[in-house]
Amino acid sequence: MSILISADNMDGSLKIADGYSQAAQILMKSAGQTRRSEFLHSMVVLRALSLDIYMRCLYALDRNKAYEGHHVKQVFAALSDETRRKVTEYYDRSVAESEFIQQTHSKHMEIKGAAAALDLEHVLQEWGDALKGRYFFAPEHKISFLAYAELEKALVQRIEEIRSSAGGEQKSAA
Repeated sequence: MSILISADNMDGSLKIADGYSQAAQILMKSAGQTRRSEFLHSMVVLRALSLDIYMRCLYALDRNKAYEGHHVKQVFAALSDETRRKVTEYYDRSVAESEFIQQTHSKHMEIKGAAAALDLEHVLQEWGDALKGRYFFAPEHKISFLAYAELEKALVQRIEEIRSSAGGEQKSAA
């Protein structure tokens, strides 16, 4: 059984998601230095957990109730049209502005001869499957895992936007 995320535990949940994200970044650096694949596997799981929490926080803010489930693509589909549109917009902008993604995309084209699938729907599916362990043993084959920072940025941006909007409404109503 998982903990349901609501307004009451939002701050703690966001801190946990950020902690998972930071720990994954440390593992990523270590994996690059040591070439230990188990660090990559752990990094993928931590990032998937982080995205799961961010997505359920966003759902709690967007729908004013907790989401029971963990597949980020399903949680995303349950968000309001406006929130899905904004997250997609933020994600697409972040991907377009990312030098890392542009370099990775170019390298992928050079090696594979085809464009990497980095559209939000595909990326959400891959991250959701990572938590299920479906791709746990082959993270190096998942180019979409490289778009973690862009997805995290889009989710956090929308979370902050909703929270600041709700805070403004509460202040004006007082």
